[in-house]
Amino acid sequence: MWERRVSVGPAFEVSAVGLKVRGEVSLEEWEEAGRQLVKLNGSVMWWVGDWACYGAGRFGEKYDAVIAATGYEYQSIANAKWVASRVKFSRRRENLSFGHHAEVASLSAGAQRDWLKRAEQEGWSVRDLRSQLGERRVTGREEDATDEWWTPPAIIERASAVMEGVDLDPCAGGEGAPAAAERRIEVGDDGLAQRWHGRVFMNPPYGAEVERWIDHLLEEYEAGRVTDAVVLLAARTDTAWFRKLRKFPRCFIAGRVRFGGAAAAAPFPSVVIYLGKDVRRFAKTFGDLGDVYEWVPAAETV
Repeated sequence: MWERRVSVGPAFEVSAVGLKVRGEVSLEEWEEAGRQLVKLNGSVMWWVGDWACYGAGRFGEKYDAVIAATGYEYQSIANAKWVASRVKFSRRRENLSFGHHAEVASLSAGAQRDWLKRAEQEGWSVRDLRSQLGERRVTGREEDATDEWWTPPAIIERASAVMEGVDLDPCAGGEGAPAAAERRIEVGDDGLAQRWHGRVFMNPPYGAEVERWIDHLLEEYEAGRVTDAVVLLAARTDTAWFRKLRKFPRCFIAGRVRFGGAAAAAPFPSVVIYLGKDVRRFAKTFGDLGDVYEWVPAAETV
């Protein structure tokens, strides 16, 4: 059965450096070989992801050194590891690509199972699945819930204007999502384990892990590696993580933001927070979206 899954065909010889064709093959044989190659390529990402998951749990701090020694791009391994850790064996479907599974990896287990089943039954491409998910991002239904909200281009443009460019987008969405900078770290690529530099735009996952992203941003900013930052967040003024940013000017966006790929406005208010020195430029650039406020320490009100 294993040979049937990965065999390219009797007329094709596959090696580490290429593929040779023995004699002449029919169009049907050539087409089938292509299908098997695509399937094999997708399987590699699962193998790498599961291998990385095991190594991270088994070898701890030695993990990074081994990853570097493989010569494989770190972010590719990190992405494969994240998808493999999120989508368990029981929910994986052989007739769908690794890309299909990556699209639903941020969803709950039940939602993953339902969406993958639909994608298989309907014959959806990765693009089709992404489109279907986008239409349901803000329905409020538990089975469609996701922590990832793609940034509206208008906010990205304003962030770039305030900082005169963006060097890093550490929480970029997956393929097809707008990014604020050429250097981007996709969700799942473990941006929290990396050092950030320069001008940063951040729209972090909005789940329980948001505080970890804020802590990392503050650490990089206080260390001087991040020079400026614009952050888009849900305006959760009652949370501890929101209070950690109280010293920085912010723009409370009037109304509800319509995130990329969403069929309706977000079910929560949003705020843009600025870490930098040119507060006047920030207020001028974002002022048309809502009111801009600066923090006044209690001692200064006496």
